[in-house]
Amino acid sequence: MQEEKQATRWSAVLILFFAGVMVAGQVGKAPVALPLIRTDLNLSLTAAALVVSLFALLGAIIGLPAGALAGRLGMRMSTVGGLALLGLGSLIGAAAPSGTILLASRVVESVGYLAIMIGAPTLIRHFSSGPDRDRAMVLWSTFMPVGSSLVMFGAPFVLHYGWRELWMLNAALLGAFAIAVWFVVPPRPPRDDDAPVPKIRLIDALANPGISLPCFIYLFYTFLYFALTGLMPTYLVEYKGASVTALGWDPPHRLVCSQATLKVQMTAAPWART
Repeated sequence: MQEEKQATRWSAVLILFFAGVMVAGQVGKAPVALPLIRTDLNLSLTAAALVVSLFALLGAIIGLPAGALAGRLGMRMSTVGGLALLGLGSLIGAAAPSGTILLASRVVESVGYLAIMIGAPTLIRHFSSGPDRDRAMVLWSTFMPVGSSLVMFGAPFVLHYGWRELWMLNAALLGAFAIAVWFVVPPRPPRDDDAPVPKIRLIDALANPGISLPCFIYLFYTFLYFALTGLMPTYLVEYKGASVTALGWDPPHRLVCSQATLKVQMTAAPWART
């Protein structure tokens, strides 16, 4: 009976993973749409860079308090609420009459994104057990390159109809995923193997190389990622004469695709060991 209680709930794991893929698309949709957005809303290059990078910027600023708030609300509510906020932000962005409103909508999306990044992996860990837990967590680690690649390759075809339509399509899909997560992922009861979370001060975390070094490595990776994938599409269109519909196959997106390939190999590794 105990074994059955601890069995991996793959339906919950998979719906959370695909929700993560959808969420990653909200990061990837901005770079490929940026040339059209700049023309439509007369955005400066600085404002355009903010449209792309607000997700990472807000994550760095409010990550810690957001984690504490998510712990109080519950991870399921955090994930569903995050998907709803992302959908709302995408809907506001689709109707944005100016760059200011678009940036405000990206702030709303950023808060939703952060809520999901806290809630979804916690739920995946909770609903998986034994050897399946490693597999589920490695699968989750692929959500960003997979989601970004899909939207970057697919967005040029949707952008044929306009960037606002891309935003509206994403809003509808995010709303559908919020409903799906609510019904598929059950409330999280306590489990026997849930370890208590140790309390740690920020200064202690920064003084620990095992925590701070990966953070700083990821910081520099983020700078490179957003500079390359975020602004190169605009550079290619405005200075090299590339068409928007061809951007999905240009170098930045090949880079993301190579990341996805690496992640797929990592995902296969736990099964290869069994």
